[in-house]
Amino acid sequence: MKRKEEPALFLARQDRLVLLKVARTVDTGFDELTQQLHITAQDAAGEMVRLSLPYNSEWKKVFARLEKEQGASGTESFHALVRFEGNELQPVSYLRSVQLTSLKLDL
Repeated sequence: MKRKEEPALFLARQDRLVLLKVARTVDTGFDELTQQLHITAQDAAGEMVRLSLPYNSEWKKVFARLEKEQGASGTESFHALVRFEGNELQPVSYLRSVQLTSLKLDL
C-alpha cells in the first residue's frame, strides 16, 4: 500500500539562494510604506535588479550604513549572495575581491 504524502510541520527551510554579479549600485532608498530598504543595482548583463531588506530594529545600523555606502554614487563590481523571498531578492552577504561581508553579522 502506497502511503499518501502528509504535510510535515517541522521541515527544514528550503532557501533559494543565488550568487549575483553586480556591476554597480544605482540607487538606495527606504520605502516608508513597505518599511523596506531598496537597493537598485545593475547586474553584469546590464539588467536592473532591485534588492530589498525588510526593516526591523536589529537592522537599524545596517540600513544607515547601506544607505550611506551604496547611495546614488554607486558601489562598483561585487558579488551579492541573495535569497529569494516570494518575488523579492534579499541580500545576505557581499563579496568584494577577497572581503566577505555578512549584512547581519558584520555591519
